[in-house]
Amino acid sequence: MDDSLFEPEGIAIIGASPGYFSGGSSFLQSLLAANYPKDKIYPINPKYEEMNGIKTYPNLQAVPHPVDYCIIAVPKKHAFKALEDCVEKKVKLVCCFTSGFSEIGQKEDEERFVEIARKGGVRLLGPNCIGLCVPKRRISFNQGLKSGDEWGGSVSIISQSGGNADAFIIYGNGIGLKFNKAVSYGNGADINADELLEYFKDDIETKLIIEYLEGFKTLEQGRNYFRILRETTKKKPVIVWQGGRTQVGKRSILSHTGSISGDSRVIKGAFKQSGAILVEEGGRDLLHTALLISNLQEHGKLMKIGPNLGAVLGGGGNNVYWADLCSKMGLSFPDLNREDMERIKEVIGEVGTLLRNPVDMNIHMFNIKKVLEVIRIFDKMDGIDIMTFEPGLDWGIMNTMLMTKLNPDNKMDFAAMMESNVKQLVRNIRKIEKPVIIISEQTFCDAEIVAKRNELENRFRAVGIPVMNDVATMASALKNAIEYKNYLLRNA
Repeated sequence: MDDSLFEPEGIAIIGASPGYFSGGSSFLQSLLAANYPKDKIYPINPKYEEMNGIKTYPNLQAVPHPVDYCIIAVPKKHAFKALEDCVEKKVKLVCCFTSGFSEIGQKEDEERFVEIARKGGVRLLGPNCIGLCVPKRRISFNQGLKSGDEWGGSVSIISQSGGNADAFIIYGNGIGLKFNKAVSYGNGADINADELLEYFKDDIETKLIIEYLEGFKTLEQGRNYFRILRETTKKKPVIVWQGGRTQVGKRSILSHTGSISGDSRVIKGAFKQSGAILVEEGGRDLLHTALLISNLQEHGKLMKIGPNLGAVLGGGGNNVYWADLCSKMGLSFPDLNREDMERIKEVIGEVGTLLRNPVDMNIHMFNIKKVLEVIRIFDKMDGIDIMTFEPGLDWGIMNTMLMTKLNPDNKMDFAAMMESNVKQLVRNIRKIEKPVIIISEQTFCDAEIVAKRNELENRFRAVGIPVMNDVATMASALKNAIEYKNYLLRNA
């Protein structure tokens, strides 16, 4: 693979339709939603002369312009002719959305399909996939994805599953990730995980790789993948969610992408030895780990992190829960020495608080001046590697709404006070030397509170301060980041 495959000058969709719920229509709507240039989109369908304001062609050969990328979205019985047309048109890359090949046991049909592409010099994604997404170039495979220069980033995606690929981008954008390129490759009959990893290993625009992997077509392909993986992880992080780790999962893989998956214990060991970060809890774990590591990379703090946390919270029960959960993950909350305890006591007092680590500030958690003083004390402590703060956004929003309701004549603008608090936090946390993670617990489900919480969380995300919505997610992401840092140190 080379860069040109991700920079097509013209995109054709064989099987495009003006509806909304067919595969062909979805690809067309996705490009339109992304504002890909209309004069470079070529819908192919002999039943129409135009759709969505775009000239439509009866076949690929009727398109009077070069086509670099073509999406085949027709029933399987028509897919072979469509691919032959792509060969004749000298298309560089084909995404075959059509299914019904090795994932249902039709291996011979898949082999025949790949042979047509290879003999004709066409590279093939799929069958049974959704192909390319390049946000900054407005190439999209889902109508709900954000596109344009402002959504281009440094994280790239390799995914056998199309559904996971677009879910990664949608959820990832929501928590502060931005993506460079994404590839859904389905059955991987031609282009597979090993070749994609080789490309992203050397792609200067990709700083971190996330991957959903089910298996390989052959054992040799798997061996090649792990060889490339060992080379890649020394240059950039690779975070992998591996499907099919149970017998039921392995059975599902065969009917999803027709791939083979080996013994889960052996595979887990191979990933660990290769330096990959193998996540245990699925897509959320994958994306929050990517969020934390990419943030640490960007700010030059990845090699400074460690297992020793300094936590500032509100509520004694929270402290116990945090300590228990993080300890199970191999993290710790170093106790404070007498001098540091005295300094914190001077800031927040003793009544209703806990002057140990995690620090329970109780009601003082809404006094931003005091919060920042405690955070600064932690920042100067040699035994603390990373800090977390739970600002209680939900409770602050709820109390703001309640005070406004109970005191309609009060001239104090409670909402403005909360906005000011968040601005102070953002401004001052950016000056802290140690990494800081914001934990924004989701306590209320009221639509107005949820909307306001998201708005305030985005103030942190906008300046690169990671926000996570529960301590378990934070602890898992931090554990993964530390393991990768230690791998780099061992292989320096």
